Amino acid sequence: MSSTALPERLDRAQIEKQRVKLKEGFPFDALFTRIDFLLFVLNRQRQIVESYPEDAGRFHEDLLEGLGLRPGEALGCVHAKSCPGGCGTSQACRFCGLALAVLEAQEEGISVKRRCLLRRSGAVSEEGIEYQVTAVPISWENEPYILLFLEDRSDEKRRMVMERLFFHDVLNTATGLRMHLELLARKDLPPGVRADVTKLLEISSSLTGEIEDQKTLSGAENGTLQVRKDFVHSLELLKVLADQFSGFAEKRGVSIEIRPFAEVFSLITDAGLLRRVVGNMLKNALEASESGDTVTLFCGTRSGGKVFSVWNPGVMDEEARLRVFTRSFSTKGENRGLGTYSMKLLGEGYLKASVGFTSTEQDGTEFHILFVDSSRPSL
Repeated sequence: MSSTALPERLDRAQIEKQRVKLKEGFPFDALFTRIDFLLFVLNRQRQIVESYPEDAGRFHEDLLEGLGLRPGEALGCVHAKSCPGGCGTSQACRFCGLALAVLEAQEEGISVKRRCLLRRSGAVSEEGIEYQVTAVPISWENEPYILLFLEDRSDEKRRMVMERLFFHDVLNTATGLRMHLELLARKDLPPGVRADVTKLLEISSSLTGEIEDQKTLSGAENGTLQVRKDFVHSLELLKVLADQFSGFAEKRGVSIEIRPFAEVFSLITDAGLLRRVVGNMLKNALEASESGDTVTLFCGTRSGGKVFSVWNPGVMDEEARLRVFTRSFSTKGENRGLGTYSMKLLGEGYLKASVGFTSTEQDGTEFHILFVDSSRPSL
C-alpha cells in the first residue's frame, strides 16, 4: 500500500455535480441523518462530496463551504496547511491513521479501521482529538467513493488517563498510610493506643483493597487489564480468604468454615483475579447472612472441572436472581452492585471460567467459579 496521497483535486463545479448525483440516487438521508458520529463521503481525489450530520465540517458555517475540502482540512488539522497539496500530502500524513485508512481502502477495496490522532488549532492553543476511523469503499454509477466514519474517542481516552493517574496516586497514598501504621503497630504502645492503631490498620488495609478492586474493574471494562499466569493452590487460596474476611465476619456474628472434604489441587490462572472473584463471593455471602449463620467455602471437582464455591443459608428473591450479574444492581441501595458484576466480568471474560449460582429455600445460596478443563491453563 502506498503511503503517499496524490495532490490532484476536482474543481468546485465538478464536486457539486458529484454531490447532486449522489443525493439523487443514494439513500444517504435515510441512512445517516441521525447518526452520532461524523461521516464524510469522499471522491477519488479524497475530497468531501457530502457529510453527515451536515455540520460535520464543523469549522465551516455552511456545508457548501466545506465541499471539495479533504477531511483534515475540514477538521482543522495543523498539518493540512503545511504542504501545497493539503491533507494527505505532508510528511506527517504518512503516519496519519485517517490518511492511511483512506488510501488502503481505495487501493485494496476493503473496509479499513484505524486510529487517528489529530492535532488542530484551538481558541487558545493546539488541542488533540482521537478518532476511531473506518473507511468503507463503495461504487455509485461507476464512480468510486469512500464512506469515512469518524468516532470521537477523545473523552474516553482522557477519562482512561485520568483514572490511571487517580488510581496510581490514591493507591500510593493508601499504601503509604498502611505501611506507617504497620511500623507504628510494632512499637511498644499503651493498650488503648494499640487498639486504635490496630483498628486504623484494619481500615487502611480495607481501603487499599477497595482501591485495587476498583482499579482492576476499571481495567477489565476498558480492556487494559493484563492477565498473569500463576500456580494457584486451591486450599491455600480458601485459607487466605477466610483469614482476610475473619474480622468482617466476626463483626456480623457469622462464622467462616472450609468444608472438610475440600480437595487439594493446583491450577494455572491469575491468582489475583481469582482471589478477587472468590473474595467477592465470600463478602456477598457474609453480607447476606444473619448473626449465628455459617458461610462455607469449598474447592473440588465438579462437572469434569475444578470449582471454587461459597455457600450461605440465605435465599435470593426473584429480582435478585434475575439481575444479580447486572452492573450496579444491588439489594443494598444505589451506587452498589459491582461485586457480582465483577465476578462475571473477571471470571468469564479474563479467567475463561464459568461463573454461576443457585439459590433455593431448601438449599440456600451458592456462588461458584468453574474451570471446565483444569488440565490446561485458564489463560
